[in-house]
Amino acid sequence: KDKMAKTRASAVLTTRFLKKEFGMTSFEYLASASATVARCVSEDFPRHTHVLANGHVALPWHFLKLYPAEQAEWLRHVTQEDCDYELSVVAEEGGVLASAKLVSGPPGVVPTLHSDRDVAALYLQDEEAFYASLNAADVDLLMPRLVGDERPLEEDDPLAIAGHLVEEEDAKPLLVYGKFKGRTRHQTFLVTAEVLKQGFCGAPVLFQDASCAGIIDGIVPPLEEQTTPSDDDDDDDDTNELRRVFAGC
Repeated sequence: KDKMAKTRASAVLTTRFLKKEFGMTSFEYLASASATVARCVSEDFPRHTHVLANGHVALPWHFLKLYPAEQAEWLRHVTQEDCDYELSVVAEEGGVLASAKLVSGPPGVVPTLHSDRDVAALYLQDEEAFYASLNAADVDLLMPRLVGDERPLEEDDPLAIAGHLVEEEDAKPLLVYGKFKGRTRHQTFLVTAEVLKQGFCGAPVLFQDASCAGIIDGIVPPLEEQTTPSDDDDDDDDTNELRRVFAGC
């Protein structure tokens, strides 16, 4: 808990796009959410840092079913070549303390988008300059080690999500505590002390020692906001049953 309490900054990914065929002359906002800045653990990997985010934020045209039909109609024509990615580091007092351009990844090393999960890997265009800007601003940005399946989760294990909250156009770090509740073939479910706000997608889910169990890819709405649970082909019966339980259905 002490290590997580020292977190004074959070990472935010912003995706902008420029599609000249749409008559655009400059980059415009497309999507944004939290991001997980994680240390690379392999000495053979050509970068020191992974920036993990949800695919529906970095590459939303692959997730058209998440968007209204009218938006999906033009979004399907956007490609990665049309996009510009920026990582911003925001602090408790508000405002951006450091920022950096991102690229999709070292050529031939990793795919940008996971083959069957809503997660994308991006990389700092200039790692040295990014770390220098953090040091210059005296920023305490948590960069956890990914442990994933190395560390099994048990029911009610305490966890924390290091995301951000937007207030009057200022993004500020927000730490929300929760507990592990269950896992299906495709998803892991938590119960949190409060409903996660918009923008928490992509935030790191942390153990008490501040190592990273995974990232947030969505929320189960509270009962008063719940619609009929999804029956998409990608959702098995166990997943839908957990969603119903957590939503209070």
